[in-house]
Amino acid sequence: MGDVVSFSKHAVTPAQECAAANPRGQEAARLRRVIQAKGKAAVSFGAGEQAKVAALVNSFIDRYAKQHGRGSMTGLCAKLWPESFENPTRRRAEILQMKKASTLANMVDAIAQYTGDSADNLLLEAFRGTRFDRAAAALLQGIGAEPDLEEFWSVLSETLHALAAAVVRIEGLEKHQERMAGLRGGYNLGSDSFFPSSARPLIRPLANWSEHWCEFPPIPSVVLFTEPQCETVERTLLLADPEERLPVAVSVCREVRLAIGPVDHPLVPGPLFEFRSVLHLAAGGRPLQLRYPWPSLEDAEEDVEVEIDGTWRAATLLLGEDHTPTAFKDDVLGSREFWLPASLEAPVQHGHAYPAWRPVTAGTCQDLLLRPVEGACVPFQEAPYNVLTNREGPDAFLPSGSLAVLIEAALHGTGPESLPEQLRAAARQMVARLSGWHVEQAAAAESAHRTLRSRWETWS
Repeated sequence: MGDVVSFSKHAVTPAQECAAANPRGQEAARLRRVIQAKGKAAVSFGAGEQAKVAALVNSFIDRYAKQHGRGSMTGLCAKLWPESFENPTRRRAEILQMKKASTLANMVDAIAQYTGDSADNLLLEAFRGTRFDRAAAALLQGIGAEPDLEEFWSVLSETLHALAAAVVRIEGLEKHQERMAGLRGGYNLGSDSFFPSSARPLIRPLANWSEHWCEFPPIPSVVLFTEPQCETVERTLLLADPEERLPVAVSVCREVRLAIGPVDHPLVPGPLFEFRSVLHLAAGGRPLQLRYPWPSLEDAEEDVEVEIDGTWRAATLLLGEDHTPTAFKDDVLGSREFWLPASLEAPVQHGHAYPAWRPVTAGTCQDLLLRPVEGACVPFQEAPYNVLTNREGPDAFLPSGSLAVLIEAALHGTGPESLPEQLRAAARQMVARLSGWHVEQAAAAESAHRTLRSRWETWS
């Protein structure tokens, strides 16, 4: 596909472009506002949150030392505590004793200043999933502060983090993310392959972001559940070579997936909720296979590739101007019209052709899974025991009839079709794809240099 840059058909002001280019800066600014709030607006740490945040801030020093080698930790600590007359690394224990969120935030800024890391990224990473993070998210949604979450959501979030950490460890996803940040190339999800490019597969954290400049990053993910985003409508599929008209039923579904990728730091993998808009076509009551089912839905016609009788054929889906579009208001890109009333993952998804991500926290678990099962499809086999009726199982708060019940059951599953094993298999496959691309690029470079050196051997 090469390097392709898509532009919106609607005018975008320089200020809007700037806002779209740095949504994480805006998110960090909201978080800082919450941390610095006084009086009735003040937010405090929940149970165990201070220790987690302090430990994360302390770990930033270890990360820097690991990346920069011997002596770098002492050098960094000497800058953080310039007045220390003893070994400055001993002062790190003070971080773990910091009780105030504002004090920890100041330490994050100091570490970023001396390491060159992004202060916004480090702050978001340190406070992700805390009451401060939830209050900042509430500011974005305009709903004010939210009540304390049920304990179950914290337990579920921690379990998803533990699953991701296990997959990261066993499948080598830290090395995978180093390759994504270091190699040149792009990833085509439709063909599950890499292609030459001057860009890198992924260079930024993904939490609360939508990937605009490269289709999908090469991170592993599995479907948690699928639900319809619009009513099914009858339309026409215009097939090419030879031209045929095929009546089809058209709908758009929302896939909610569990992914592992860079949450708040480009080199630190963690769990993410991933959202995809997926186009569904059916002819004569039978589903049609699409090579690239992620539509733009910006025009009255949508170009697709569809499998007909075992052959991939180019086609145009005629959505038709007679179908009343639904306007979607986007603060960054303005008002756009879609030819199917399929909503986006507001406010982080700016087009149906792109995925979007949210961090896995107690708050996002509640937002996604405290909802009725009806209308959603969970693709996993039943767990080895029924978590609703087995009193010998773990004692947890389970909202009856919610998607949370099915997802927790899927987490207890075993065997190759279970959620944990599918996520691990997806990670193994993605690591193999990118490492294979790495080997190919190294072989090509070695061959080119060997040819270059052979030219010089003939010099006289």
